[in-house]
Amino acid sequence: MVNARGKRRNGVDIRADGAGRPRDNLPAELNSFVGREQELGEIEHLLGTTRLLTLVGTGGVGKTRLAQRVASQVLDRYPDGAWLIELAAVVESTLLPYAAAMSLGLRELPGLSPLAILTQHLQPKRLLLVLDNCEHLVASSAHLIDTLLRACPGLRVLATSREPLGVAGEITWRVPSLSLPWPPPPTPREPGAQSEAVRLFLERASEAAPTFALTEDNKASIARVCYRLDGIPLALELAATRVTALGVEQIADELDDRFRLLVGGKRTAVPHQQTLQATFDWSFNLLTDPERAVLRRLAPFAGGFGLDAARAVCSGSDVAAEDVLEHLTRLVNKSLVSADVRAQTARFHLLETVQQYAAARLQEAGETLAAGAQHLSWFLDLAEGAEPEQRSADQALWLDRLEMEHENLTAALEWSRTAADGAEAGLRLAASLRWFWFARGHPSEGLLWLKRGLANVSGVAPRVRAKGLDAAGALCHSLGDLVSAEAYLTEGLTIWRQMGDKRGMTISLNTLGLVAKAQGSLVRAGTQLSKALALAREMNDAPTVATVLNNLAALAIDQGDYGAAQPFLRESLSIKRGLGDAAGIANSLHNLGNAALHQGTYDQAAAALQRTQLTPREREVARLVALGLTNRGIAHELGIATATATLHVEHIRGKLGFHSRAQIATWVSLSS
Repeated sequence: MVNARGKRRNGVDIRADGAGRPRDNLPAELNSFVGREQELGEIEHLLGTTRLLTLVGTGGVGKTRLAQRVASQVLDRYPDGAWLIELAAVVESTLLPYAAAMSLGLRELPGLSPLAILTQHLQPKRLLLVLDNCEHLVASSAHLIDTLLRACPGLRVLATSREPLGVAGEITWRVPSLSLPWPPPPTPREPGAQSEAVRLFLERASEAAPTFALTEDNKASIARVCYRLDGIPLALELAATRVTALGVEQIADELDDRFRLLVGGKRTAVPHQQTLQATFDWSFNLLTDPERAVLRRLAPFAGGFGLDAARAVCSGSDVAAEDVLEHLTRLVNKSLVSADVRAQTARFHLLETVQQYAAARLQEAGETLAAGAQHLSWFLDLAEGAEPEQRSADQALWLDRLEMEHENLTAALEWSRTAADGAEAGLRLAASLRWFWFARGHPSEGLLWLKRGLANVSGVAPRVRAKGLDAAGALCHSLGDLVSAEAYLTEGLTIWRQMGDKRGMTISLNTLGLVAKAQGSLVRAGTQLSKALALAREMNDAPTVATVLNNLAALAIDQGDYGAAQPFLRESLSIKRGLGDAAGIANSLHNLGNAALHQGTYDQAAAALQRTQLTPREREVARLVALGLTNRGIAHELGIATATATLHVEHIRGKLGFHSRAQIATWVSLSS
């Protein structure tokens, strides 16, 4: 294999044939080609297995440069050379065969069409054609390529496009962004400093300002620029030119308005590659009206989204919900949306640059408020639907789903702060995630959103405010801020009493009992928990009865009355088993073990737990609790003394989705 242009083999210029005629029209590289070693190898291999290979990818990702480099490296495999046909400037599909013939240096002949001239020329040859920028002429490019491949057996085609061409036998290869620094920030001695994105930025920045270099002071900002620009080569090259006037940290800060910042590309580049705005305008203008509507309405999403969410947010008078999948699929094919189909349910993503472009188009269309409201509404429905499921047998699945949507939930909460009528919806959303905030290790974040929601005293229904107060109190309790917890819960209890809402009163009283217990006021804790139990029994609310019974048992254990704890725990365990509440079952088992630990009946407690009628999943939890008891591995509030008990904690953490020992030890505070 030869590298590129102008090299000689055995004294012969490989760029010309034996008669001195040129063997290609590939442009010379004017600056360094960075990275892509793995991609070059994969593309060369695929090109040997198919007659049509199409490189697809988002605008500015480097398809053209990559195709030209591949063609240059495989040039000696084709006796009749490799020829580039640039289509960006071709605006009429009827001119495509003529432009191709001109690129090959062919003259018009009387009585023959440009397509016939092309076919006649290529039929006896073995060569590679590189058709660059086919996306605006997809149909005519596909027809031309199909015709030539059928008529010319020695022809291979390497095409670039923002979507597949749809020709029989075509293999498409999606061009990825450049590799990003990991872990950020990189240093000159770490692998991150050698990431392709950083290398490209550094090389282009040093071209613009020869004294520019990677330093301890700018390395983190360079990494931030690379991440925020998604490793897109064009964007990185445009950003690098700004080092003549701005520090890298300033460049990173200005990327909130990247389409204004990233201008000033090479004057000799095709127009749609001179600025980032032009690159994405080129892609956007090639879309149909429904595709444009769907793309801009995807702007509110953060961190990915599923099909159901896209249907809810993107549909409207001009786009039917049942058509969203088709338009979304086309956007994936056109490299504006990425799809991860490895999981059972596909998940879609926008690069940050695409998302910012879509947001600008959404604003331009006057749809920002409507799309934001639909996004908030869908995720509020998701969170409120998930709320009761978070204490069911499928709790881990629901917690996983909410974790997957964490960025979208945050985006919806952020939007609710600025929306004219978003205060109540935002507080409802934050409060419905009460268990998620706690179980997945985000109590401080959850409390922040709840405090912001509770700061709006007008426009929020009393019931919504009371629920928010309860959630804030519970999270304050989990964080050890007992004074604030008591204040929030007391205010919430007052509202519930004014409304005569027994369910709400039970929740507040239960958590107030836990706060009093943590404060050392055991008598007051018993009074509040007993009131909560009475209300729960009155309502026949089995899950809450089980929760409060467990809390009363824990209080009895704290008071040293281990015998009194046993009936509470047995009834609680029976109810939770019937509900399939794995977290509740494990908590009751913990308390049973705690009581047995203090009574010294380790073996008997372990044997009893092993005999308990549980599901296989619950039995595994019980087995590990019993094992920990046998080895004296469980102490008060899950103090860890042995490797076996540590295994127990790690297993519970994995089974139930908890992220800390403190969560395992105190999950009961958010049970109702």
